[in-house]
Amino acid sequence: MTRHQITAAAVAAFLFAPPCFAQSVTPEGIAEQFAQAWNAHDKAAFDKIFTDDVHFIPTYDLVSEGRENVVTGIYGAHESWAKDTTLTTSKISVQQLPGDAAVVHFNVLVNPPAGVDAPALERTLLLVVAKQQDGWKIAAGQLTKPNCPGE
Repeated sequence: MTRHQITAAAVAAFLFAPPCFAQSVTPEGIAEQFAQAWNAHDKAAFDKIFTDDVHFIPTYDLVSEGRENVVTGIYGAHESWAKDTTLTTSKISVQQLPGDAAVVHFNVLVNPPAGVDAPALERTLLLVVAKQQDGWKIAAGQLTKPNCPGE
């Protein structure tokens, strides 16, 4: 293989490689990882960001326990209404807790697919993250809706 062929192969590998979902090295990085997993609609990417014993509250009075159940629930949305949506994050804040834990709080905007006449969904995620051997992971979380005046 010539030098030119090696260079071309390296460039092609870089340009066409699937996205890398490495574990977050910081607590605030988990917000970006959540958005990347959402936007890739990738079950395996979600699986990498939760602890084995995670507790997640996706809606009022519903607690999903364990990584398999949480990922199945989130991915279920991606097999139906969320399959072509995109998610953006904003207002990320982190409160470091004693030991290898932190609270990560951020807003998400779930945008409908192009050409769909529907409003974006505004939500807030409150996550407790724990530092694991392979990076920070979500140990607990709650999804909330914005204030609804007059309700």
